[in-house]
Amino acid sequence: MRILILSVLLMGCQGTADLESTNGTPFDLSVADSGTDARTTPTPIADAGTDTLSVADVPPDDPCFAVPCGANASCTAGVCACNTGFIGDANAGCTAADPCASVTCAYGATCRAGVCACDAGFDPGPNDTCVAQSPGDTAARTQAEVCNRWNTDRVSQSQQVFQVDPTSSCDLGTLHPDTITDALRRTTLFRWLVGLPAVTSNPGQQENVQSCATTLAASNRGLSHALDDTYTCFTPAAATGAGSSNLAQGVARPADSVNLYVGDNGVRSLGHRRWVLNPRMGSTAFGQRDSYGCMYAFDASGSANPLYVAYPSPGFFPRGLDRILVVQQLSVAPQRDHDSIDDAYGHWRRSTRQRRLFSGRRIRNPGDRLAGAKRDNRRRVRSHHRESQRRYAKRDLSNDAGGLQLVPMEFI
Repeated sequence: MRILILSVLLMGCQGTADLESTNGTPFDLSVADSGTDARTTPTPIADAGTDTLSVADVPPDDPCFAVPCGANASCTAGVCACNTGFIGDANAGCTAADPCASVTCAYGATCRAGVCACDAGFDPGPNDTCVAQSPGDTAARTQAEVCNRWNTDRVSQSQQVFQVDPTSSCDLGTLHPDTITDALRRTTLFRWLVGLPAVTSNPGQQENVQSCATTLAASNRGLSHALDDTYTCFTPAAATGAGSSNLAQGVARPADSVNLYVGDNGVRSLGHRRWVLNPRMGSTAFGQRDSYGCMYAFDASGSANPLYVAYPSPGFFPRGLDRILVVQQLSVAPQRDHDSIDDAYGHWRRSTRQRRLFSGRRIRNPGDRLAGAKRDNRRRVRSHHRESQRRYAKRDLSNDAGGLQLVPMEFI
């Protein structure tokens, strides 16, 4: 039966089966049912009579049968699509959605497109390391130096917020590396302005801050450092992120949230600015979802330990950022009641007396001009400092994300 079926199927080739071979010798494509041919001897198809060719052996109609897909892609209903975890052109080939997922970078570097690169404020060092640049003396900077750094580093370069878009309201997605780099550069810029070293990314906190932003956006109930299971898309990671982060609302990119933290308009304690300008901060992480942003603030891996941080700093300073004078007294152990604050303010006053802002005019009386500065009543300032030291010494900061948990900072 097998040989008879083959003869029927190939009968259409009779009469035109003689073709020219590559060497010019005619050959016959037909399969004779007599077992022999006038010119050729057919090769047996099978040596047993149990194999038969039936309709089931004919390939079924498959819309993907002749559809070639690229690498890391598969065909469904005749259309190629990237496999889970891959993005790109399914016909040409898909690449890993997050090429940095399995890449670990050295301190001071962030992974971009699967390759580690030094962050802003860091220089390449030996053995694929990155070395933090020294911020130098702010009073020794030229106007051109400050202007160039300000105009260069405050510009956002990312074209999109997400590298992998969230698939649902509770899906975290993956922020684009350029988005994170912009936020790190902006943070380092503000720190450089006041003489503090750069910060780098903290991958270990990325899930927490992104969960924080995702939960805040899904709930859309405003900002809160205390998230619980009443919030949409709540997770323990979201609670951890919200409790250890600066929070922002009304911005589309993490870099823009840094502007809000440093400006801290309407926040009397200026707590957000103090976290950004915390000398002990060495790394941070940013989460973003819709108009909600979270910035990890509880890092203390840095080594800077100045006596104080003045904002604005001695030397040239961008006009418009100098409206509020804040002198931070930094000390883990309380010092004498007034020496540190007085010394810090005195140094600031002496250094700014002869400096020019970008407007070109001199600051002749910063104590009267800038809000929050120490005025003539030194007794009131010292009394405030003593009261603040007493209050913060008794304060329970264990669950206070906006408190002074890492470095006690005092403001005049």
